[in-house]
Amino acid sequence: MSESKSDSLNWILGAALLLIAAFVLGAIVMSNSQAYNPPAGDDVATDVNVDNTAPTIQVSLGNSTTPGVQSNNFDSSGITINTGRDAETQVRVGITVSDLNGVADFRNIKWQFSKSGSTCNSEADMNAVTDGSNSGKHTCFYDENVSGILSSTGASDYGGLSDGTTAGTPTTTAQYYVTTLNLPSYIGSTDASGQYPVDTWTLTATVTDGNGSTDSATVSAEVNTSSEVAFEKTFTFPESIALNAETTVSQNVEHGFEAISNANNSIEVSSSSDFTCDVSGGFARANLRHGLNNTGYSTADASKAITSASVDTDLNLGYRNSAAIVNKNLYWNIRIDDDSVN
Repeated sequence: MSESKSDSLNWILGAALLLIAAFVLGAIVMSNSQAYNPPAGDDVATDVNVDNTAPTIQVSLGNSTTPGVQSNNFDSSGITINTGRDAETQVRVGITVSDLNGVADFRNIKWQFSKSGSTCNSEADMNAVTDGSNSGKHTCFYDENVSGILSSTGASDYGGLSDGTTAGTPTTTAQYYVTTLNLPSYIGSTDASGQYPVDTWTLTATVTDGNGSTDSATVSAEVNTSSEVAFEKTFTFPESIALNAETTVSQNVEHGFEAISNANNSIEVSSSSDFTCDVSGGFARANLRHGLNNTGYSTADASKAITSASVDTDLNLGYRNSAAIVNKNLYWNIRIDDDSVN
């Protein structure tokens, strides 16, 4: 009987201890799993960092009007400039920009086409009207987009890119455009015979993304010298010049020459024969003299008489550095001998 009670008490005690252990273990688990309430003012970090991929850019200088077609047409031949006071030569700037973060990440695209050694940092530099050797469109072309641009839907939001910009079909990560660059006839020439033979022209394009990462690309080309001068092909002396007489200051012919290209033109003259008059007679070509100043025949430089060989007139027009007209005059005078009328 006593042994049975002892065994029962042992089981009851063991069970109680087991319950107490289970309660303690449960309390520990509940305490460790209780939600954490941060103190007032503490922030819980919820940001997720996504790596930025820098944008890339490609650039071309050529003739293509198709966006995305990168072709450089002037690598070896240079750019031939059309002549004429207001003439322009069109070339195309092609740009492809891409960004693995998407086209919405583009923030700015700018390009400049400039002669080495020139100041070309803004549109103000490009539009300068000073007739200097390194100013305006003689040496600088610039275009900067100052706001967000381009969308994956192809919306025409170009925020400052030049008029005439043609957008290509965009993708989610790339955009293309072509813009026309109008080069004036007075643009600085950089070929071997040009105004700046040791310089070259370089097109530089830069893209910037929303993270401030950038990429740039360049392509270079020479601008060729194109030579042409505008002048009247004929001129008329006064009809009332007596025999054995010569022109005076008031009777000389003022003959204008205008530079309409980007060359430094000099004027040479010659005649293959003597001259004939409209009514009758004529005069020897040696009796026709030219000079830079309006003087009478008797005081004109005799070495400037017309011959069958080309004679330099010393009329150096110089280079055009702006849209301003560049012209100079040559003065002609003659002598009519006694035997000039037949």
